[in-house]
Amino acid sequence: MDVEEITRAVVEHENRGDTPFGLYIVRGTDQAAEMGRSVEREVFYDFFGNSPELLAEEYGRYEDSSLFLCIVDHLRMKPAGVFRIVLPSDAGLKTFHDMERDWGLDITALLSRAEMKPDADAYWDAATLAISADYRGDAASGMVRLGLCQALCMLAARGDVPYLVTIIDVLVADLMQRFLQRPWQPFPRVEPKRYLGSGSSLPMYIDAFEYRSRLALIDPDAYELLFEGVGTEAAISTPLADRDPALDERWFHTA
Repeated sequence: MDVEEITRAVVEHENRGDTPFGLYIVRGTDQAAEMGRSVEREVFYDFFGNSPELLAEEYGRYEDSSLFLCIVDHLRMKPAGVFRIVLPSDAGLKTFHDMERDWGLDITALLSRAEMKPDADAYWDAATLAISADYRGDAASGMVRLGLCQALCMLAARGDVPYLVTIIDVLVADLMQRFLQRPWQPFPRVEPKRYLGSGSSLPMYIDAFEYRSRLALIDPDAYELLFEGVGTEAAISTPLADRDPALDERWFHTA
């Protein structure tokens, strides 16, 4: 099956195609994860020159522990954007492995210096963020980006995740910081450097409890939008609406 056929099958299976966009949460082991990988391949080749072979080499060991948060254009039956989240597993987190490999950091010492929990299960890895070229115009890009960030915030909050980590291009980081009221923090005494085709990338983290508390205080509307899904119901269907607070397997697409 090609990507359009896979996308159509997923949307029809979940029967959520009555909004312009939809969020679909797909495990890396599911055939439907090709929706997310197709956007990764397009965007990371366009921006950073990363070949499909390089992406397969870099992310292959994490496929079993990956979740793809996919925003789908229901009209065109096309994946518009994706967040790949790497969950704690025996494979570890890509961000931590790459900080050791490319920055030469001792992760245990770094987390201690930052006064963060040493337990690996306390971290989710926001390993990739990609928006397809067709959705980078102002209006479309804003909706797709919002849908992805909302999905990450809602899912992490319901999973009671203390921290998220990432390695992010500094220009993309600046955009996300302004868009989301500065959730990401740099690790202490860690500098940007070249990384997988990016001229300047930086390891960063979100203290999820601090961010949620701060956002609820300084911008209650943004808090409701990002953590409760209020305001996008007519534009983006989501399996995260009206669910129990505990992390629920029913959120994940299974054909």
